Amino acid sequence: MLAFVDDLYDKMTESVNQELVEQENVLQQAEHACHVVGEYMLELKQLILAHVFQDNDEEIYFFKEEKPRFLNEFIYYSELFYIESNMPVGKDELQKGYLERNLVYSQAM
Repeated sequence: MLAFVDDLYDKMTESVNQELVEQENVLQQAEHACHVVGEYMLELKQLILAHVFQDNDEEIYFFKEEKPRFLNEFIYYSELFYIESNMPVGKDELQKGYLERNLVYSQAM
């Protein structure tokens, strides 16, 4: 099963990279990447629902190591989309202040 999960992750990464090349700006890239990663996470969920783990160690490994790789990508592109979609339009100073506030907020978490 782990080989299938690795292949699925590689396909997801390839699809995301293709979306990044095809889209014109960061906001569109993040939005499309979120959708792509979400689709692959649904596919992963379907795989897990149909799979019977051999033992507790395999199940623990999957939920501790494999699934977080997918979730990591989803969180990254979701946050990127949120930040870019709320970016103020206008002067560089406004945008810099906005990004600095988001940086301080993310470091506080």
